[in-house]
Amino acid sequence: MPTSCCCYTTDCGYLFPTLLSAKQMRDNVPISLADVQVIYFGAHNSLVYAADIFCKTNDIKFINVPPSILNGNPMLCARFFISKILSKSYKNILYLDGDTQIAGSVAPLLNYEISDETILAAHDPMALKIKSASGDWKKRRQYFNSIGIDSIGQDNYFNSGVMGFKANDWEAVSKESLILY
Repeated sequence: MPTSCCCYTTDCGYLFPTLLSAKQMRDNVPISLADVQVIYFGAHNSLVYAADIFCKTNDIKFINVPPSILNGNPMLCARFFISKILSKSYKNILYLDGDTQIAGSVAPLLNYEISDETILAAHDPMALKIKSASGDWKKRRQYFNSIGIDSIGQDNYFNSGVMGFKANDWEAVSKESLILY
């Protein structure tokens, strides 16, 4: 069993794009390098049954969990519950939102040596533009400052739809994030 996992979280509203991305991931990641898992939050029904068959056919693991596991939090927070759901045998996780398109190998991300207490992520385009003098960026800087995000935090803003991390670190990040939410 691989010690890395490419993981998605979804509900019925985003199941089809998530399955497409997971299939693209499976096509681009050798089974020996990482498992691909879709965690579905919702009731078991014919749609879920069909998704499970699709996943089994494509070497994707499908986990159906009740939405109640989110403890009233919205789907936006589902990523913070993956430590409670995934196998403890995974050491590294590559989390992806279902709207990602996988056009090539992500092996460099999966093979990257992640340091303790580190998250691999890409800067959001906003972080690259936040210091711009044009447009509404001054207002955005003021807004971020008003909610406690200083200029360093603004420069480090990242897209949370693609992140790599150590599984044991993510549990602590998840707890802290849910407290803040």
